[in-house]
Amino acid sequence: MFHVVHINTKWCALRDSEKTKAMFLIAVARPQWDRKRQQLFDGKLGVWTFIVADPSIESYFEINMVPWNEAALHGGRHLRVLETITRKDIQTMVTSNVIPAIKAKMPSSLRNEPLYIQLDNQQMRLMPHDPVIAEYGKTDGWDIQVQYQPAYSPELVVLHHDFLKILTPEMTSRSISMRLAPLIELIASVERAFAAVTKRQINDAFLALQKMMECIMVSGGSNDLISNEDATKKSLQHDGSLPVSILCKQEALLACQSALNNFNQAKLASNY
Repeated sequence: MFHVVHINTKWCALRDSEKTKAMFLIAVARPQWDRKRQQLFDGKLGVWTFIVADPSIESYFEINMVPWNEAALHGGRHLRVLETITRKDIQTMVTSNVIPAIKAKMPSSLRNEPLYIQLDNQQMRLMPHDPVIAEYGKTDGWDIQVQYQPAYSPELVVLHHDFLKILTPEMTSRSISMRLAPLIELIASVERAFAAVTKRQINDAFLALQKMMECIMVSGGSNDLISNEDATKKSLQHDGSLPVSILCKQEALLACQSALNNFNQAKLASNY
């Protein structure tokens, strides 16, 4: 799990202004020790919004989707929300923001083997071997690739495990006193919420994902599963013993082995 970056999108709106909304892309990875920097990587890669700065719409892909403060403060340009996200928008977001953040923030030791950007195939529009991502991902000694969770599979994107609920924009006395435009306030609020996310919360989300994987194994890969990830995690938190990884139950291993055996037998039978 240390070599996987999870990204997802979310529509956010100001609590008192549903008309002021924008789509954000969030990227996180498993918190881990950076031996070169001698410090802990907190897992937060960034949160970016899909906006363009008018009137330079024609040169949008030269401008890229820059952080709100740069777009707002340089040139006095009007910000416009992208209401329909295309494959090219996702490409631009990943190559202009996610991949540079990976290279700048994650431990450089991860360059020794492939690093994957995990996508939700229901929302993202990139192909696993997207040529644009491949070009940007194989520079500076890195091997950054795109991968999907299997179609119709149970949810295996860590950002779905209650994590997105944390990013709830709220008005603050500080921002109100600054009299910011609603869109700028929304972007600033989401960025503040993301900045407030702790390493513990991100690590909890990855442990919850591991428990979800165990539940999937117990159910034989079915979407019809019962997850007890929260109860297990709270029990470990109470004991003060949250581990790096959760030991998989024997029941899950046996169920998974049985499912694989049945699949192999069916495959052999189909060849006769």
